[in-house]
Amino acid sequence: MTLVDGDILQITMQGTLLSQRWSNVFYYNVDFTGTPAPIADILANFTLGFIAGVMPIMSASCQLLFTDAKELVRGIDIASGTPSAVYGLVAGDVLPAFVAWSFRLNRYEGTTRHGHKRIAGVTELRQTNGQANGDFMTQLNAAAAFMAAPLIEGDVTCWPVIVGRYPQEHADAGKLNLSVVNGVASVAYIGITTQNTRKPGRGI
Repeated sequence: MTLVDGDILQITMQGTLLSQRWSNVFYYNVDFTGTPAPIADILANFTLGFIAGVMPIMSASCQLLFTDAKELVRGIDIASGTPSAVYGLVAGDVLPAFVAWSFRLNRYEGTTRHGHKRIAGVTELRQTNGQANGDFMTQLNAAAAFMAAPLIEGDVTCWPVIVGRYPQEHADAGKLNLSVVNGVASVAYIGITTQNTRKPGRGI
């Protein structure tokens, strides 16, 4: 299936660390003026970029197991993949699966909050007292640059965005609100954090 101008694309990376599932979800606004690109090609493009840009900050104990792309506006385009033997690149003892590198997706406008991405696989030797070691900032900044960059596949450019959610008082509270889409101005590494959904017994 091919994407069309104005589509909103959701891309999910899923894997395991210390028997716990981790998951990261990214959103893109599709823009093109020429020939549309198949969603499977966009997913393959993203997966290669994720492996090259993000997995170098992840522990070698992290495995990427499943990739998925969905078009959210029309709801008819999907693609998935199962990478073979793809692991993070950082050797050494890994901290608990709920400890993560934290990145902020800086919004263009005030229509949404800033976005956040929490990447699993923090290793003991890459941090000191809860702060990233200075000699690891190159890798962290490279991961941030990947998240901030558009995906380009032929005539199609997919711009990273933050998608709003309905407020608690709404009947669809917590669900994505596709009428509220905010561009990502930049992405910055902000520190080491924890994520409750990755704690034992909570799943991804």
